[in-house]
Amino acid sequence: MDESQFWELIGNLRGEVTEESLERLREALRALDPPQLVSFQARLEATTAGLAHAALRYPDGQDAVGDGLLALVCAVISAGPEFVADVARSEGVVVVDLPPERALELATLAREVYEDAGLSWPDDTWAALAMIKPIWAYIYDGDPPVNAFVDGVRDALAAWEASAVFAWGMRARGWPLLWCLCHFKEPVEVASSPGTRWRSRASAEVLEVDISIDLEDRGPLEYSAGVAYVRTIVDRLSHRRGTPSAKATFAPRESARA
Repeated sequence: MDESQFWELIGNLRGEVTEESLERLREALRALDPPQLVSFQARLEATTAGLAHAALRYPDGQDAVGDGLLALVCAVISAGPEFVADVARSEGVVVVDLPPERALELATLAREVYEDAGLSWPDDTWAALAMIKPIWAYIYDGDPPVNAFVDGVRDALAAWEASAVFAWGMRARGWPLLWCLCHFKEPVEVASSPGTRWRSRASAEVLEVDISIDLEDRGPLEYSAGVAYVRTIVDRLSHRRGTPSAKATFAPRESARA
């Protein structure tokens, strides 16, 4: 499931989580096959993680914690990708006027539909995602900046996802799944430090890569620079983890625009 499919499904909520909008989304999710439901949940959780830094408040200005905070995040997601992007890039407190009363149900709706079909939700979500495809690499901003650099990053991530060479090399090193999320910081966000950063974490189940790009320190925002940056990450990962190099990873699908 790609980003546009995810947001098309979220569009069934029509901007807020109510009993009626949840039922519309539930019906849409029932039309998906089990791997697509797992993929929807993965996209939802990635979008939720992308809002972890946001200073969300109730209309009365009170902080939210635990399930209350998750409900506010779900309410933000229900409003669509443009609002998610605005919140993600906000430099200050964000008051969520959307009603959060039923919003928490969005967090588990795909699991409920999965189990209503008589299936048991996979105990190991990483293993379930690996069964769909071995490489997940995408931009999780609801509405990322529009420029040639971002286009280059997006296309390079798509080529990384499609690389059979990287999938083979990754599995040879013992990882069945790569989970790579990319986020753009523009402008500098609350509770974050300026600058472009990346990190990787490895377990027996997954090789995780988090990329946070500060466009203010990237220089000319050209397409080729976006492609080159992703290639640099692949090479650094190769040096650190022993996975295939960028030259090997992208050899079958060199971008004509790069």
